[in-house]
Amino acid sequence: MRTIFALIWLMHAAFAGYSVQYFTIEDETKSIQAFMNEHIEDVGFTLQERSLERFETLMTSKTSPWERLEVFSLSADEALREALLVEANLGAFATMQLALYKKTHDAFTTVAHLRTKEVLDMANVRDAQVRKQFTKLFDPFDRSFKKATQAKKHSLEYEKISAHAMHLFSVTFDREQELALFIEQFQEHFEQALESQGLMMTGYKNFVQTYKLTNTAFERYDTYFTYTFMEKSTFKTLISKAQRADVMTLMPTSVVMYVQKGHNVLHIALPKMQAIGEVLNLTHETAKKRLAVLDEKLVTLFKTLNAVHKIPPEITWDSSYEAALKRAKKSNKPLFIFMNQLGCGSCAYMKEQVFVQTDVVDKLTQEFIPVSLNIHLNDAPTALQTPVTPVLHFVNPNGTLYAPTVTGGKNAQGLIELLESMSKSK
Repeated sequence: MRTIFALIWLMHAAFAGYSVQYFTIEDETKSIQAFMNEHIEDVGFTLQERSLERFETLMTSKTSPWERLEVFSLSADEALREALLVEANLGAFATMQLALYKKTHDAFTTVAHLRTKEVLDMANVRDAQVRKQFTKLFDPFDRSFKKATQAKKHSLEYEKISAHAMHLFSVTFDREQELALFIEQFQEHFEQALESQGLMMTGYKNFVQTYKLTNTAFERYDTYFTYTFMEKSTFKTLISKAQRADVMTLMPTSVVMYVQKGHNVLHIALPKMQAIGEVLNLTHETAKKRLAVLDEKLVTLFKTLNAVHKIPPEITWDSSYEAALKRAKKSNKPLFIFMNQLGCGSCAYMKEQVFVQTDVVDKLTQEFIPVSLNIHLNDAPTALQTPVTPVLHFVNPNGTLYAPTVTGGKNAQGLIELLESMSKSK
């Protein structure tokens, strides 16, 4: 059994999924343009922008390997409306960036976009219906584009995406002040801050106004808008030195800002640059360092705007059963005991991907005493000891098990459901 878990762990460490969808096309000049002109609306998208001029200097450089660099920005406003009403942070990915690139001596052109599952995971979208709806939006595009361009299709493997892949900020304001005036002033200061930090604004979209033009309700929000921006030096490093033109699927980067109806908090969400590197499975050390510096720069930028950086909560684990039992007796909370060991793939998955989810953290810390016991390093009563991991125990403050032991790992949704059932039965 331990051998099986070790193999699972090795598989998990080496491969987590596919992040970027690639199409390689041999005769691209007419086929791609024809698809964009004639078929893009048939698959539910609108061509919002075609960006070529901002990449010209990267192509004309004497050392540039690129013959062509271009981004098609595609939108599907009506299809996305219901998803945005449920999962606001998904707005940071509301525009599909279709990267098109070709190296000078290549016989083929590559077109790429970020896969839907990774978009949903980065935005931490948990609603099952939204995930299904968002995925269905892209499937017709992939099928039609592949057929129209006779493209060969493949995907990029990646090792992991951090559980908290988004920067989250909030700004509290006085609701007695006119909202429009506050937003106008904030946007002005934000645009100035972008410039002062050496970041270039490449786009802006007001979704409330967009839906008003079509007489479509967007009732959850008083205001909801996005900016796109990029840092030229980091982008150049990724394109020229790392030669990763597929970064154009995520750069320029979008930030979504919104105020819920009647509230006095401006919420801000954008992907972390570190997460972008993870999604692209980036190995170029200079490029990775540039992304880390850009993350720090973005945090500094929003703090100058009096935005509070939301640091995800963490679980404070007890590693002593006896000490945890004393705390349980004082607080009258049951113990949640996570039996684990090094080299256990499912244990690593739960530590890295499940126990960091905000709703899991909240549930465990508010209703239980969380205990993490390594089966080789920490003492445990005989009734809790196990040769395999992970194992989950639920123990009353008096030290007795009050529910059947659970063997095997859980994803976030599965663990939440388990915790809720244990809360009711304690």
